[in-house]
Amino acid sequence: MCTLLTVAISGKVICPLNRNNYVFAPFVDVAVLTFRVDTVAYITAVLQHSEFPSLKEFEMHAEAFPWTVAEQLFRDQEPSLAGDSFNAVTHLLCFTQLQTLQLDFHCSIFLDNDLLLDAMSCWPHIRSLNLLDPRNTPIVTFCGLFTALRLCPHLHTLGISIDAVNIDIDPTVESFQHTTLQTLDLTESRVSDAKAVARIISSMLPCVDRISRLPYGGDLPRAWNTVNRHLKSFKSSLAPCRDITGTPPENT
Repeated sequence: MCTLLTVAISGKVICPLNRNNYVFAPFVDVAVLTFRVDTVAYITAVLQHSEFPSLKEFEMHAEAFPWTVAEQLFRDQEPSLAGDSFNAVTHLLCFTQLQTLQLDFHCSIFLDNDLLLDAMSCWPHIRSLNLLDPRNTPIVTFCGLFTALRLCPHLHTLGISIDAVNIDIDPTVESFQHTTLQTLDLTESRVSDAKAVARIISSMLPCVDRISRLPYGGDLPRAWNTVNRHLKSFKSSLAPCRDITGTPPENT
């Protein structure tokens, strides 16, 4: 399987993998791994019985993914972390070449500032990251988010749940700007001061024109529509977005 670059398993599982019908070799060159299934049988078998040292894109969508099954799956994938509390992100840190990561299953991610920083340290090539968690009260703060963003200069798309109520950063005294991030989804987060949130985004993420809903768009919660109105106002008074080299965009 040394020439296989993409593995995609999707649809309704008719004959789940078991010890009698799988024989896996290491997927040395596989860069893309995608699961879209109604059960975790295939996911469990593939991740437990093979290796993906070159993995760059990982997507997992499972309808029936009980907490206990998820816990066992990721502990088997990274046995050295078996003593830790279960966290899907923790058990994906071994994929150090990741450029795209999207998780969609019925478990909370339990992301905090420290874990987000660890993840960005392990994924320096990350370009698209979706860690939205509608099932848990977010505890990642704006300060934690921007500290982590310093480690991922190529990131252009981000979906994450953060604490947008207890603001812990002052954009007027921060000089850092992340100039590659263009698409941002914070819509699973509560907002109390929409104008303050918009000011932070406008100041520190100059290429984010509006808050979006990943992955396919859709209506936003009312509070984030208000953020977008303020963001549009702030953006209209600023210079055009510059790219990572600091060069203004060409006129079209």
